[in-house]
Amino acid sequence: TTNYVFTPAANQCAEQFTLAVTVSQQAQVTVSSVQNSICETENVNLTATLGGSATAVMWTSSGDGTFTNPTATNTSYSLGATDIANGTITLTATSNAAGTCSAVTDEVTIAITSLQTPIFDAIPAQCEGESNPLPSSSTNGISGNWSPAFNPNESTTYTFTPNASECANTTTVEVIILPIELPVFSFPTEYCYGDAVEELPTISDNGIAGNWNVTQIDTEENGQQTITFTPTDACAETVSLQITINPCGCVFETIIEENYCHGEQRQYADGTPMPTEQGEYEYRIVEPVENDCDLLTIYRVTVTAPELPNAFTPNADGINDEFGILYSNCAIEDYTIQIFNRWGEKIFESNTIQTKWNGGNHQPGVYIWTFKYTVQEQNYSQKGTVQLIR
Repeated sequence: TTNYVFTPAANQCAEQFTLAVTVSQQAQVTVSSVQNSICETENVNLTATLGGSATAVMWTSSGDGTFTNPTATNTSYSLGATDIANGTITLTATSNAAGTCSAVTDEVTIAITSLQTPIFDAIPAQCEGESNPLPSSSTNGISGNWSPAFNPNESTTYTFTPNASECANTTTVEVIILPIELPVFSFPTEYCYGDAVEELPTISDNGIAGNWNVTQIDTEENGQQTITFTPTDACAETVSLQITINPCGCVFETIIEENYCHGEQRQYADGTPMPTEQGEYEYRIVEPVENDCDLLTIYRVTVTAPELPNAFTPNADGINDEFGILYSNCAIEDYTIQIFNRWGEKIFESNTIQTKWNGGNHQPGVYIWTFKYTVQEQNYSQKGTVQLIR
């Protein structure tokens, strides 16, 4: 304040006058905020710095929110629905008027970010005991944490809480846990050797689909075998079954054919002498086998003797021109064959198999023969008739 004195001129008839003049300093106000953008759930923290002649402040907004204290230099602002809908808010601080000086204002504009909802792909049902399928961030890029902790053995609804830096809502996701099932089959696991069996089922009794490592059980081998069923259904375990094949009186049959000359000394596998007389024979030996099929050996034996024809035609055509042994598998040691006419006169004799009777000059008719030979020191003789045909 300054006092000014007015002094009248000397020729004036007047007194001095003193005038006091006061000059007021201009008011000042400056608004600041640590935020230039906020999430719609946050408050705006404000500071008004006064200067000059300003001693008080009044806060106002362009929207419908509220101040914690509209006359405090440090205050906060809670957003209203209109603020959020508009996407921005302008907050103004107005100082008081001082003397003849007018009030002044300052303002700040804050951008408002709307809350996002985290989006997650559907999580397929999980098998019991599998690892945690919950992702650490949403498909729209929101990071956060899940609660409660993942439980691999029970269906649970989990809450996703975005990180504090995210402007996002919480959301929930349900994870379905399916129990692990064990395929059940009711077909027999014990069979007799050679039993007829059907193809193995590809669906278990409790409805689980899958495949076996074999198409059907092998009953052609005694003992135990393991077959394995691998499910194609996700939440099912592989199962193995032990199959037992029992002998049940089964027999493995072997046929041995023997053909030899009468008189030969032979034995079966069990030490029993084989027949020595001409004819056909069958002999069986059963060998029991523990926990398997018995072994049956069938011997089919043919005992032969030298064969001679009952007629011959010595016409030099190369067919049946001589009389002698036709066939023999005998190891003949001594050999004598004699031919007699109908009056008993000997007309031919040979001591070697290779020398046969060609009929000589004899007339067609019936002739008598005798045949003597030795096999393994056993003497044999035969006799009969032969017809000479010309």
